[in-house]
Amino acid sequence: MPSSSAWVSWGMMEKRYDMGAESPSLERCRLVFQWGLLLNIENPQSVVLIQAWGLMELQKGNNLAAIKLLERSAHMDPARCMAVLKWQQVVNARELVLQKKAAQALAVAGCAQDGLAESELVFEMAVTPLV
Repeated sequence: MPSSSAWVSWGMMEKRYDMGAESPSLERCRLVFQWGLLLNIENPQSVVLIQAWGLMELQKGNNLAAIKLLERSAHMDPARCMAVLKWQQVVNARELVLQKKAAQALAVAGCAQDGLAESELVFEMAVTPLV
């Protein structure tokens, strides 16, 4: 069974290798990380794979996914992964996510007062990407 670091290396290689429009490198990288986690779920070293995935999502501007993954890795292994949560880029991403969630909560409250159906708001939120 390949180690977590081998899966991280493979994922990073996929991220750098552009395979064209039919198979984007970012999606291939995510698939490699998913496979690695599925095959190494019992391995305590899999926390590095979760952290690498979170950092890749952060690089690509997928702040919500990045924060969820990085916080999960820190929760699983605080000694090795907590420091990343203090990086300025991670702190900024967390603030953006919290601001977006607060704005969406205000929108929900405002729509309730305006009498809009919740399904209309859910559609609007689904079309508007989370930072």
